[in-house]
Amino acid sequence: MLLSSVLVIASSAPLVLDGGVRVRSHIVQHHNATDHNPQLQSRLGILWGKNKPFGGKLVLQDARRLSEMTSSQAGDLMLHQGYASAQLRQGVRLDVGRRSLSLGSQRLVSHAAWSDSGRAFDGIFLTLKDPRYPVAMTAWATQPGTPGSMGKRFAGVYLERSALPSLHLEAWWMRKQTLSAQHDRHTVGAAARLKRHNLSAEFEGSYQFGDQAERSIAAWGGALQAQWRATQNRLKPVLGAELNLVSGDTSDDDQVDETFDSLYAAEHRYWGHLDLMGGRNAMDIHVWAGARLAKTDISIHGHLLSLHSAADDFYLRNGSGRGLDLGQDSARDVGAEIDLVAHKKYGLFSVKTGLSVFLPGTVAKASDLGVDPIIGGYIQLESRFK
Repeated sequence: MLLSSVLVIASSAPLVLDGGVRVRSHIVQHHNATDHNPQLQSRLGILWGKNKPFGGKLVLQDARRLSEMTSSQAGDLMLHQGYASAQLRQGVRLDVGRRSLSLGSQRLVSHAAWSDSGRAFDGIFLTLKDPRYPVAMTAWATQPGTPGSMGKRFAGVYLERSALPSLHLEAWWMRKQTLSAQHDRHTVGAAARLKRHNLSAEFEGSYQFGDQAERSIAAWGGALQAQWRATQNRLKPVLGAELNLVSGDTSDDDQVDETFDSLYAAEHRYWGHLDLMGGRNAMDIHVWAGARLAKTDISIHGHLLSLHSAADDFYLRNGSGRGLDLGQDSARDVGAEIDLVAHKKYGLFSVKTGLSVFLPGTVAKASDLGVDPIIGGYIQLESRFK
């Protein structure tokens, strides 16, 4: 019934093509072995009724990991997004179905562009955005739309307000539940983002509380960022620095879980391009510099990675721990990563290439990462059309 209603609405509204293709080849040299991971990802869909009383979106995704030039592992054709949309009144829109969600600087919720599983959420979404109202609001009640997400719930309210022309304020409440694990986590927080001339700065902080099995939750996370960019200069030079810090558990013997959960964050953006570390029990001092040369954006990034608590684990990007026991070692130094990135656009196409080097610290050497440096590189071609 819902599908037939969507098709009727689609047939009565102008259709807009929405999709893209990405080809990416990623190579990592580690432990005297080379891991080559070529990927082909494509999305094709339609958007109808944009800025109309009724509309919607339907996008299919196919993701393949090519093992050789002449063969491939089985690709997964899946529904990436599919929802119907209705304008309840001016500035108020309701979406029902599967859609992506991206909030703020994506430190907690991101759409994870081009992920194999196509991160999206199944449920209802209410958006309020109109100059007549003092705040803009996004509210949702969903479950993750990826395989293995039965019994998981994700809901929240996200508020935004421009206090001054150069100051943007945000506040939120989110609730993440895993029913089978008796996990009920609330996240409250706020952010202030300032943009003035060539300078930008932001502060973001979150506190988490709730219950996980027989333990209560008391965790926190925060970020500070500052950047200078001379957009009027031909080279468009940029300099930036950032601190990301999220709490870890200080003891397994008490009834309080202090490990921060980064929810559905854009981990790749904030913890290094080699994806060796995630946003749990972690600290990253990140500095970068860049410029535009021959119409190509080039930047170099340095990450100084460490644990917040030596009593907690060293976590992967997907949130699972490495099972590392540092009980007899108080060191927290994970290591340093350097990323060199170049990006160039050709009309509807863009090319990205990157080279990364990770130098292991005390924690990494005691883990499965080992004592040797890790070197990785990638090149990707992307085409988006709308």
